[in-house]
Amino acid sequence: MQLLLISIMVFVIMIMGAPVAYSFGLGALLFLILNGLSLGPVASTAFYAMNSFAFLAIPLFVLAGDLMTRSGIADRLVGFSSSLLKNVKGAMGAAVIFASMFFGMLTGSNIATITAIAGIMKEPMMKMGYKKEYIAGVLAASGPLGYMIPPNTNAIMFAVIASCSVSDLFLSTVVPGLIWAIMMMVVNRFLYKKYYDPSVATEEYKEIAIRDGDKIPGETIGTYFKDLGKTFVLTIPALIMPLIIFGGIYGGIFTATEAGAVSGVYAIILGVIITKNMKAKGIWDSFTSTGKQMGTILFITPFAAIFTYVLVTNGAPAAIANFFLSVSNNKIILLLLLDAVFIVSGFFVGPAVIIFVITPLLMPTAAAMGIDTIQLGVMLFVAIGIGNITPPMAFNLFIAARVVDVEVSKVIKPLYYYFIFTGVPMLLLVTFVPELSLWLPRLISG
Repeated sequence: MQLLLISIMVFVIMIMGAPVAYSFGLGALLFLILNGLSLGPVASTAFYAMNSFAFLAIPLFVLAGDLMTRSGIADRLVGFSSSLLKNVKGAMGAAVIFASMFFGMLTGSNIATITAIAGIMKEPMMKMGYKKEYIAGVLAASGPLGYMIPPNTNAIMFAVIASCSVSDLFLSTVVPGLIWAIMMMVVNRFLYKKYYDPSVATEEYKEIAIRDGDKIPGETIGTYFKDLGKTFVLTIPALIMPLIIFGGIYGGIFTATEAGAVSGVYAIILGVIITKNMKAKGIWDSFTSTGKQMGTILFITPFAAIFTYVLVTNGAPAAIANFFLSVSNNKIILLLLLDAVFIVSGFFVGPAVIIFVITPLLMPTAAAMGIDTIQLGVMLFVAIGIGNITPPMAFNLFIAARVVDVEVSKVIKPLYYYFIFTGVPMLLLVTFVPELSLWLPRLISG
């Protein structure tokens, strides 16, 4: 009971706005002191939480993603996406989703994906007659594709905590990520008209806005593919990067950590030589930005590890597993309950907390239900994506609203449709259809 009260206190303090690291540290220290337990393991637990070669991949991929963002390659990806989907109803919304999927494959970051795509798409969409709340909504909804399509730092953190293969986790998110993107495009197709009025489009966009996906007068299949080919050629340098990463990893040339370093070097070459958008200051800014982002992760990680140590050594995982199994012996009900826990967790805490604390607590429960560790990771990643678009801890929602300059409350309504018709169904799919997550890793890794 005391452990439960301490855990509740920690999350209440966190929700009230206290730094996550301090909340975990305070909870762990309070429990140890109240129970007269030794503080000796605290330092070693914090050290070994950081002492991981795989963990080194996180700053390397974060740096590569930031360099890729600054290289200006997002413009080319959006251009290709727009050319590909220009004859589709609601093409601009679909292009945001498609470009987010590709950009996520390069950066592994939902925040970088939202800000980069927003910087290119928001002005044209507003000039075509799209309402700001829908632009922000589709940006926020497609943000999770930034880490569902590998590489992604969440997979690296989960692999360290769960002691599983980073490369298998990378592969496990590919099929669910593609399905999620398709589901978003379907929702966009039926939803966009509620937030789109071509009659208010500016003169330069009036013709395109009114046509809205209809075939361009005089355009043939030949001219369509010719234009598509031109934009595709411009994206080839960017698309080489994931080929280098995954070809190297699964070809046995280098590890996932080394792949992060290689991708960073390639991003610099791309930005300096090919796009020529990156100068020495831009490279330096990428390093400092990565340092700031890693400072947050490195500060949270040891304190979260200490708190998790307290929970694990005092039997919390076994207690949680016993509770789940006592509720029902029906696997479907237990899986739905587990999904509910994931979704609610995503409402109130960020990705790092879910991965570092909830993962070790629920792994025994998942094992008892017959859930593979890789599948559990994908379930968590989808839940994190859902949490990022649902208040109060809705990072994607807040970022998208800020970059589009619209009130958060107005964005919630269009985002609600993506939550109901893509987020929840996607979580149910990866929960009840394990092969969506496991098929590709088994095919390639054996």
